[in-house]
Amino acid sequence: MTANRGRAARRRARLLATGLTLTGGLVAAVPGGAAAAAAAAAPCVSMTASQSPGPADTRLTGVAVRSPCDALAVGTISGGDSGPGRTLVQHWDGAHWTQVPSQDPGSTDNRLFSVAATSATSAWAVGDFADSTGQYQTLIERLDGSKWTRIDSPAPGQKSDLFAVAATSATNAWAVGSYVPAGADPDATQTLIEHWDGTSWSLSPQSAGSLPGLLAGVSGTGWAVGYQPTPESDHPLIEHWNGRVWSVVPAADQDLQGLLGVSATSPTDIWAVGWMGSPTGLHTAVEHYDGTGWTRSPSPGSAFLLGVAAASPADAWAVGWDFDGHAVILHYDGTGWVPVPAAVPNFGILAGVAASSPGSVWAVGGPLTSGQFGPVALHLRCC
Repeated sequence: MTANRGRAARRRARLLATGLTLTGGLVAAVPGGAAAAAAAAAPCVSMTASQSPGPADTRLTGVAVRSPCDALAVGTISGGDSGPGRTLVQHWDGAHWTQVPSQDPGSTDNRLFSVAATSATSAWAVGDFADSTGQYQTLIERLDGSKWTRIDSPAPGQKSDLFAVAATSATNAWAVGSYVPAGADPDATQTLIEHWDGTSWSLSPQSAGSLPGLLAGVSGTGWAVGYQPTPESDHPLIEHWNGRVWSVVPAADQDLQGLLGVSATSPTDIWAVGWMGSPTGLHTAVEHYDGTGWTRSPSPGSAFLLGVAAASPADAWAVGWDFDGHAVILHYDGTGWVPVPAAVPNFGILAGVAASSPGSVWAVGGPLTSGQFGPVALHLRCC
């Protein structure tokens, strides 16, 4: 039973890392307009759920916070039986979420998993699209002023996806994911890292070349995290950019099975989150880098952690979901990680979290099954 549960956990984690877990019919958005307005009118002392527009089967998987009253969220609108899936970009103006036009180059499917912003008028979103043959290719879109446009990006192998993006300036951005080499087994993914230099996106060198596995999270300070699957178990993967090449750095705890998110406040304060399995079941996993090395940080709960956002050295948030289909939120207060109840009872999953300051934090996600609330954005700290 334990072995079967562990294999199921790994399969679900792989799906989570690629943004495919929000399956099933997602219905109307969470009613939260009144609550959001009330929160904006008074000091924020608790979490609120805000209305998030979008048709049925809408998935939110990434968020970027530019200021207390300015945020971007991205995801996917499933096409179902009616047509191709479409990319989704939403904007928070301090009072409401509104959908804005985005690009859909694919003939059968288009998906966005992650978003990063460097200013109020500049942002990147990454994901993938299915070409005319049904193979997925990298997708990168750029916000330049008020319009999203597709930017050419390398798409190696027979299949390639980008799961996370981070940007520090107009001339420096990173995107990570995976690809399947030409002629290889479709499940034989290799790590993929791409870089923006202000002019174009290009493949970034890795010291050992592309590695088996995938990268699911990246920070602007030059850290990328993911995992390497094996028949017996999955293993964490951490890579670091030294200015010339990406190299593998050992995780503190090799009992970890995977890391899916990373966030930094400085080169000496970095958090990475994921999951680990043991004979007693599934557990959250958190590691911290202090400029010298990685150490494991105790964290509560039996859950996958999908994203992390560090607002300051004494204030960080991690989100994910548990086996019961409930959203999980953990908060670091400078001393330790503690669980925080979600504003929406029995809500399914939180896939992304971002912060611009300790007073401006958003988490986004959606339910796991039909008949629940639809896409949701949780204001962990209000403007």
